[in-house]
Amino acid sequence: MVRVCVFIEEEALQVSANGRVRRNATEWRAILVRFASSGLSRRAFCQQEKISLASLDRWEGRVSNAAPADFVELKTAQSVTYPWAVEIEFASGCTLRLRG
Repeated sequence: MVRVCVFIEEEALQVSANGRVRRNATEWRAILVRFASSGLSRRAFCQQEKISLASLDRWEGRVSNAAPADFVELKTAQSVTYPWAVEIEFASGCTLRLRG
């Protein structure tokens, strides 16, 4: 059995002059994943995360209408019987680490 752990390193939030937090699409996708797994109502989740309900609705629409991401299958040349690790750093600054 292989256990996969994913760690996403988040950058510091950008705050505009009026005090509003600016989030990019990657950050909103993470928020939407947290909402989906939270079990909370939309209103309760927004209060907990300190985001507006309108922003959640707007980004949910944007993300659901976006083109699906392309995935590339990675195969090893041989069966790996020792611990391994892969680290991928994305242009957005997020890092994906896989360990087995």
